[in-house]
Amino acid sequence: MRDPKLLLLALLSICLVATWVYHLYDKTLYSQRLIEKIPVRDSAAIATAISDSLQQIYSASLVKLDSGKLTADLMNEKLRSRVEELNRFKAEVSTILKNRNATKKDLEKARSNINQMKILLAEMQDENKGLETEKYRLQTTLDQLSNEMVYLQTSMEKLDRENKELAQTVSMASVFVISDLVFKVVNVKRNKKETATSQVTKADKMIIHFFVKNHILHLPSTDVYLVVTDPSGLVVQNPVWNSGNFSTSKYGKLAFTIRDHFNYEKGSSKNIVYTLAPAKFIQGEYKLQVFHNGVEIGKAIQLLQ
Repeated sequence: MRDPKLLLLALLSICLVATWVYHLYDKTLYSQRLIEKIPVRDSAAIATAISDSLQQIYSASLVKLDSGKLTADLMNEKLRSRVEELNRFKAEVSTILKNRNATKKDLEKARSNINQMKILLAEMQDENKGLETEKYRLQTTLDQLSNEMVYLQTSMEKLDRENKELAQTVSMASVFVISDLVFKVVNVKRNKKETATSQVTKADKMIIHFFVKNHILHLPSTDVYLVVTDPSGLVVQNPVWNSGNFSTSKYGKLAFTIRDHFNYEKGSSKNIVYTLAPAKFIQGEYKLQVFHNGVEIGKAIQLLQ
């Protein structure tokens, strides 16, 4: 006659086995989905943007990911093998319990199978903890990669800003510093004495005077351009002054009034003086701009009433 306690123990064991089998199978599928979602990094694109040393860090991280994926795959395979073995034990126990003519020997085998199933469940539980640990390690590696990418991107942006600032500094260092700029209109009296005036009816000529200096560069050949614009917006030009056009960094191509070409010794103070007599003065605002290497280094305004 069948032992009721044994039957109850068998049923409880089967329920326990089914619960753990479902739990472990679900964990296995979750692990597979996690591994399939691991992104593939484009190391070639990164190699064009970062130094070799940073590329080595990135490659080493990819090796870690590949190694972790392989380990996770091996653990999944072992779990599947355990599930198959559990199913085999479960089937044998189920067959024995369904057999109304089961012998004592059959029941002993069922009890032995149940014990084996308990051992397998304990092993699977330990392996599942190992898989969870591996999943955590993989996620940590991914987080580390993500942080490294953010750091690299930030470093590249910082380097780009520094390069632009350096280029700007170099550009500014290559131009003259202007000082003591004078831009005035004068009236020439009969005794040839010149006096400054703001009256258009007394204007005879304009005087431009300033100094330029640079403590960094020695320039065997350089040019300073003077641009005088009359109140109508036209640049004052004259073929006698060799007026023409030149390029600027801010305004594009501009007409110039006169160009001063000279050799420059580093650290010296170059005195530039011009007296210009336009064909006609008109009422309004005259503007002077001084350029070197395409950069405006000085400006002044003279108002005629």
